[in-house]
Amino acid sequence: MAMKQHMILGKNRRDVEARRDEWISENPHVTVVRVHRPKREPESWLTLLGGRDVPRVSLIVEYEVNTTSGANTPRDGETNSTLSPT
Repeated sequence: MAMKQHMILGKNRRDVEARRDEWISENPHVTVVRVHRPKREPESWLTLLGGRDVPRVSLIVEYEVNTTSGANTPRDGETNSTLSPT
């Protein structure tokens, strides 16, 4: 299995952790290997002018895709709801 990474962005630490939990629950076909600590993104014009709804914190999730279930395993970017039943 190849190690993959997924970046999650949020407005603050609590938001990015909630989005992490949501992403993990929406992707049961992945095995989370490591969750990095939330990191504050560097200031940019977007964060200076964008107000409070601009993502300012990021978090990296390292994971592996489980391929044990065979043909009904979602590919990258798909969710279980997009697969047709067999």
